[in-house]
Amino acid sequence: MSAVRFSKLSLICSLTITSCAVATVEADTLSDWLGGSGGGGRVAPGWNSTAKPYPSATAFPEYGGGCASCGAYGPCDSRGGGFGDYGGVCCGPSWYDFAIETVYIDRSISGNSDIDLISDNPTNTTIVLGASSADFDYEVGFRATLRYQLSATDSVEGIYLDGLNWDATVTVNDSDIDGDMDDLFSVFSQFGTFPVNGFTETDQAMTASLTYQTDLESVEMNYRRAWISRNQRIHGSFVGGLRYFRINESFNHTIQVRPATSPTFSYDIQTGNDLLGIQGGVQVGWCLMPGFVAQGEVKAGVYGNGARQNSTIDTATLQLVESVKDDVVSFATDASAWMTWQCHPLIKIRCGYELLFFQDVALASDNFNPTPPNLTTADPMFVFPVRQAVLDDQGGALYHGGRLGVEVGW
Repeated sequence: MSAVRFSKLSLICSLTITSCAVATVEADTLSDWLGGSGGGGRVAPGWNSTAKPYPSATAFPEYGGGCASCGAYGPCDSRGGGFGDYGGVCCGPSWYDFAIETVYIDRSISGNSDIDLISDNPTNTTIVLGASSADFDYEVGFRATLRYQLSATDSVEGIYLDGLNWDATVTVNDSDIDGDMDDLFSVFSQFGTFPVNGFTETDQAMTASLTYQTDLESVEMNYRRAWISRNQRIHGSFVGGLRYFRINESFNHTIQVRPATSPTFSYDIQTGNDLLGIQGGVQVGWCLMPGFVAQGEVKAGVYGNGARQNSTIDTATLQLVESVKDDVVSFATDASAWMTWQCHPLIKIRCGYELLFFQDVALASDNFNPTPPNLTTADPMFVFPVRQAVLDDQGGALYHGGRLGVEVGW
């Protein structure tokens, strides 16, 4: 074996608290190896606090390239298991330098998703358009992770998530519902009842639509402290650090009353959230068989959030601008589960599922204000209620979906 190859393999076989260099497994078959998960006399020396750590062959050269459990650059069970050539890292804790993943995430409609916007007519108030009519599709983004090993048990990591932009548009036409003409009524007139027959700009309309857009970005810096059980089949880490989220949303509602060729009413709501705070969590992994490790992680954090909303209402005779912002406390929970396959001494394939939930954030649909502005009405007895600019920052948003990528270590 060349010196270059020996050095590279020694580094791989001696990373993060790998079981291969701190234990001797005497199993002769796969079933025997799996049966040793309870610890005891088969595996020594015990928890990593008493075992000799080795993040790299350079830091602990006494380990060299040997691997008592897997053999240096050989099968994990060198006496006939034949599980593949993993370079002595097939059954230890997760370790890598860099990971890149494609994420396939859905943004569930949440917040005030039950707000009604348009009814079919003012008699039975059959709702034909509401905030829940917008149905986001799964969107493709990416996650990049860079890790640096400080010692056998300690590492720092940076994670960046981006490329997630959701967009949904829904349009209803009067003739598409029951064949009647000009029978769409707005929530601003309480569906044509207050005032009677509604407003000139919003009621007895031919077309109404909504467009909902949202995006998500995340940056985090973490410190991770690893541990390993006596039998070395179960391992994990504790994690803590700083994280930033950006959630921006846009909700646009337009109405067109005949015979206009363009919207006679347009209501656009823009909301933004800049969350910065601390998070902590735990990760647990279980080696199912050589080369295959199932892992799960839960992180939760508390964040200072600069929440804001900016709204604009446009008609032929009116332009109303509203803007509110506030500093609030928000919360986020990030839970994920995944499987890794050691397909090469330097490469792992990762496949999993993730759920991300936010509490106390400003969402565009939540900040829809149904109080009518100064619109045109033929009812001389109608008195406009007072409209105030407000910020609803108590929303909840759920993101979930799968991810697929690779981990690379050298």
